[in-house]
Amino acid sequence: MPNLKIFLTALMLLGCVNVFAMRCGNALVYEGDSKFLVLRKCGEPLAKDVYQDPNLLINQFNVPYGIATDIYEVWTYQFSSNEFIYEVLFQSGRVVMINTSRGI
Repeated sequence: MPNLKIFLTALMLLGCVNVFAMRCGNALVYEGDSKFLVLRKCGEPLAKDVYQDPNLLINQFNVPYGIATDIYEVWTYQFSSNEFIYEVLFQSGRVVMINTSRGI
């Protein structure tokens, strides 16, 4: 589903800046951290969104033989109304990207 890939890319790039870590109080969340660690360091997010991206599996003879589904989760944090909004993208239970943008 190419539209989902475009949507996820736009979501992460539209007005956002990629950062390598997110501060939660005295703790830092890094790319590669597990969902468990993020919950422990930052608590429950403001919002959780789940996206599925089905991909057609094709063998060496260019014949389709199945579908694999990639599952992405985006957790949104805003620790106070004066702070940035952080979007944490998870794939396979690990942080793969952290984006930040200005609040409204």
